[in-house]
Formats: sequence, structure tokens, C-alpha cells
Amino acid sequence: MKIGQNDGESIPASVIIPHRQYGQTDQSTGSILQWRDATITLGYYWIVLATEYKLLSENNQDVQATLNELYYAMQAFNRLDMKAEGYLGGDMNAPLVTSDLNGFFIRDDVRHQIAQNFENDPPFMNGPIQPDPGRPNQMRADFEG
Repeated sequence: MKIGQNDGESIPASVIIPHRQYGQTDQSTGSILQWRDATITLGYYWIVLATEYKLLSENNQDVQATLNELYYAMQAFNRLDMKAEGYLGGDMNAPLVTSDLNGFFIRDDVRHQIAQNFENDPPFMNGPIQPDPGRPNQMRADFEG
């Protein structure tokens, strides 16, 4: 997961499958990320961040990084809410509409370009995160692919 306000950011992937590559026979490197029911995982993430905040604050430690992370996690859900009507109307690129902040949301907004967020990071498990080479628009999220 990358923390941020862009599509797919601040939404934790729910599954990582190490030693797998889409459509490849050599399974010695690479990993697959899947988001599945991303808003459920996002809710668990909020719980972890709230617990972290409580523990840090009770021990007089700096809570600013946790508050920032929680802010982006909550904004991720708002983004999924504001995006729902346009997406389900057939337009994945519809602008966010604040009047659509009504509790009707989509599972995730992870696009296949999310793999680029990890390009400069150390290897993930046993290799880089890559989109499906046979179907490059698929990262095993519900939004695209």
C-alpha cells in the first residue's frame, strides 16, 4: 500500500501471493497483489490506526504520522464514495462529485498503474510487483480489468 490521495492509494491490498506471476511458468520470482473486498480491509486498517493512535498518545509519543495516515485512509473511503455513481454509470474517469458523498461506494479504485508506485521500493517478498503481462489492465482489483 502507498499512503496518499491518488487512485488506489491508502487502500491496503488484502492478499499477497509470493512466488507467483500471472501467466508465467517460472514461479521463482514475483508476487501478486489482490485487493478483493478492499473496503473491509480498509475498515480493519482504520481499527489498527485508531489502536496505534491510542497507544502512542497514552505513552506521550508523537501521533502526527498516525493521524496523517488515518486522514488519508478516511479520504480513500470518501473517494470511493464520490466516485461510485460515475463509475457505475460507465465512466471510470468521471470527476469526483462531493454531492455524491452519500454512503453509496465502490470496493476500490485500484488501477493497473498502481504497480508503478512500487518501482523504486526494495523487492516485495521475492520480486517486484507487476501487472498481469498477458492482461496489463489487471492487478486483481475490482475497479479495472
